[in-house]
Amino acid sequence: MKQPRTHLPRLALCVVATLLTATGCSSLDDLAPNEPAPLTTFSISRVKGGVNPVLGSAPVTFTAKNGSIADVTLVGLDGKTVANTVGADGTGASWQRQRTQWSLGGVLKPATTYQATVNGYNADGVRASKTFAFATTKAPLLEASMYPGDHDVVGVGMPIRVQFNTDVPDRANVERALTIKTTPKVNGSWGWIDDRTVMWRPATFWPAKTTVNAAVAFSGHYLGDGVFGGTKRTVNFAVGRDLRMSISNASKTMTVTQDGKKIGSLPVSLGKPGHTTRSGTKIVYAKSSPYTMRGPRSDPYVVTVRHAQRITDSGEFLHAAPWSVGDQGRRNVSHGCTNLSPRNARWLYGRTIMGDPVITTGTSRKAETWNGLGGIWNYTWAQWQQQSALAKKPAAAPDEELQKVARKG
Repeated sequence: MKQPRTHLPRLALCVVATLLTATGCSSLDDLAPNEPAPLTTFSISRVKGGVNPVLGSAPVTFTAKNGSIADVTLVGLDGKTVANTVGADGTGASWQRQRTQWSLGGVLKPATTYQATVNGYNADGVRASKTFAFATTKAPLLEASMYPGDHDVVGVGMPIRVQFNTDVPDRANVERALTIKTTPKVNGSWGWIDDRTVMWRPATFWPAKTTVNAAVAFSGHYLGDGVFGGTKRTVNFAVGRDLRMSISNASKTMTVTQDGKKIGSLPVSLGKPGHTTRSGTKIVYAKSSPYTMRGPRSDPYVVTVRHAQRITDSGEFLHAAPWSVGDQGRRNVSHGCTNLSPRNARWLYGRTIMGDPVITTGTSRKAETWNGLGGIWNYTWAQWQQQSALAKKPAAAPDEELQKVARKG
C-alpha cells in the first residue's frame, strides 16, 4: 500500500531545520542592526524670583538626561570665564560635580547675566552641548564717602575719613580695598572708629606740602553677609603749610607757629572749674562767624560769638570772647572753650584751615580719642595701629587666658 504524499513535505522541513542548526546559522532577530542610544539632553534649575548672587543654600544645578556631563563653562557679560576659585574681589565659582549633575555654588556678581555652556556625551559617545542664560538678583551695596574732598588743602593734623552707609560686615576685606599714596612717602595706618567709620593718619603730623591720593576700590567686591561694594572713588588733596596752635594752661597763652617759626602769642582763658578744657590734641574742622552757642539744661545759656572754630564734637571752640578780655592770660572763666580777644580771634581765624592742630597742655582733663575729627591723635602710634582690622593682635596676658578658661569651665 502506498504512503500518503503528505508525509514527504514534513520530512523535508525537518531536514532543512536540522541543517540550519548544524551549520550554526543565526535567527532573524540576531541579524537586525543595534538601536542607537538616546541623545543626551540638558536642563537647568532656576531659583524662583532669580538667582541669589551668593549661592549658598540655593545653587544653580545643571542635569543631564540619557548621558553624562563632561564640563560646564560659565562666562560673564565681559566675556571672561568665571574661575573655579575665589578671586581678589571675593567672587568665583564653586562646583559640585557628579556624572549626571553639576551644581554651581560660590559667589557671583549681583544684577549680572551669565551664560553657562554644558558639554557631555550619551552612551554611544555622541557629543551634546547646550548654552543657558541666567541672571543674578540685586544685592545690598556698601557705599562710601571720603573726607577730605578732591582738591582740598588741609592742615598737617587732618586725618582721612571714610564713612559707610551701613555697618561693615568684614572690616579686613574692606580695608584691603583702601589705598593711600603720598609724595613724599608717609608712614601711616588705617584704624576703625566704629562699624561705619575707618580713618587713616600718619604716625606723626603730615609733612607740609605733602600730596595725597586716597582711593576706595571695592566696587563689585563681595564683602560678606550678602553685601557687595558699590563705590569706586579716588580723591586727591594736598597738605598746606605747617601751622600749629599750642595752648598752655600754666601760662594761659596760645603760641602759634608756622613752618616751625613763632608768628603769634595770644592770651587765652580756658574752662573754669566744672567746665575744664581738655588737654590733648585736637584739630580745627569747622569754622563759622557768627555762631550761636547754647548751654546744656544743667547750665543753660545762649550766646552768639564771632570767629568760632570747632575743635571737639562735645562743644569746644576757639572763639572771640569780648566779655573775658580782662581774664585772658590770667584766669579761666569759660565753659570749656578757648576764649580770645576779638582782635586775636579774627587774626587767627584768617590764618587757619581745616586740619590745623590745637594742642592743649596742663589741665586736669584728658581729650578723648572719639571726641572730634582730631581725637584719634590722642592714641599713641602703637595704639592706633591696633585699631586696624589687619593688625596682628597682641597675645592675651596669662591672667586673661586663665579668665577665659574659667569662663568656659
